[in-house]
Amino acid sequence: MSQAVAEEAVKLKVRPLTPEAFRPYGQVLERGQLIYPEVEEGRVAMELLRTRHRPNGRQTTQLAVHFTYNQTFIPVQGSMVLIVAPPPVDREADPSTYDFDFDQAAA
Repeated sequence: MSQAVAEEAVKLKVRPLTPEAFRPYGQVLERGQLIYPEVEEGRVAMELLRTRHRPNGRQTTQLAVHFTYNQTFIPVQGSMVLIVAPPPVDREADPSTYDFDFDQAAA
């Protein structure tokens, strides 16, 4: 996991999650639809993570970057906001120098 720092705040409007809106970043699982994730060794792992409300939840100071696995988020209670962005142009670059197009970020 790596992180890149934006030099100024990027404001994002929270939009409803639809398959069309999310298509540039991944795939939305829909009821009744089978999905076969791409996995390196034929294994799929699941982890249950409990998150808590944060008083400063309207501000995010870092984003995780990973290229070696897919993630699926399934809120089982409450609601959540998922922030996504296209990958950096040069994935082989030093993570501290990643060039992100923050204008393409979405929530």
